[in-house]
Amino acid sequence: MLESGNDIERLSILPEWCESLKGELPAPSPTKHGEKGERQFIQRLQRRPEELTFMIYGLRPAPNEDVDLTLVGPKGVWVFEVKHWSGTITYRDGEWHRMQNGVEVPVTQHPDGQWQRMANIVAGRLSEMFDMAFATVKGGLVFTIDDSQLNISSACPAKYGNIGHWESELASAPAIRDLDHSKIFEALDILLRFHREVDRTCLPARPMDKDDDIKRLAYALQDKLIEQVHKRR
Repeated sequence: MLESGNDIERLSILPEWCESLKGELPAPSPTKHGEKGERQFIQRLQRRPEELTFMIYGLRPAPNEDVDLTLVGPKGVWVFEVKHWSGTITYRDGEWHRMQNGVEVPVTQHPDGQWQRMANIVAGRLSEMFDMAFATVKGGLVFTIDDSQLNISSACPAKYGNIGHWESELASAPAIRDLDHSKIFEALDILLRFHREVDRTCLPARPMDKDDDIKRLAYALQDKLIEQVHKRR
């Protein structure tokens, strides 16, 4: 509900302001194979932008943790764990296996556990400020190589699919009632404040090529949220 002329003024600048928040992906890292899939997923989603939906790449909600991709918008908060895996990927009885060219490739971390851990952390950050309709995190596992064979049991704790699957899921998901632009910006502010705190404490241990771009995007978003929205109230 618009309560004043200031509310209408804030809405009138939203398109231009949101456009100014667009960041750039950091330069590709030659040592990180999985990063290729993350970039591929993001670039596909950018082709079908959702109104007032923000993508955060490399969000750090807690020390030694980072989320491959976080979406915040009218359809809620989505957390994605991205795997650029080829071959046959199998999940049965709580165990993951990956076969490539007849050779088993070790799975050092269970993808469902990685996703659940990140989703729980993000939900916990948001639950202090929002009701469960918004604090409940959606999303799951993204397998970015289309010709991979997924033999994943329906008992898998995390939802999963290729990029096309998640494009469809995002497009068909309904907007959350009463989730307006103010709440979306507040959620972004909360997540990026935690990112900033973690970034300050962990800065020496992080590779500078990627860190600088993530930090610059997070700082720019947060500063504009504070300076351009709050001062217009």
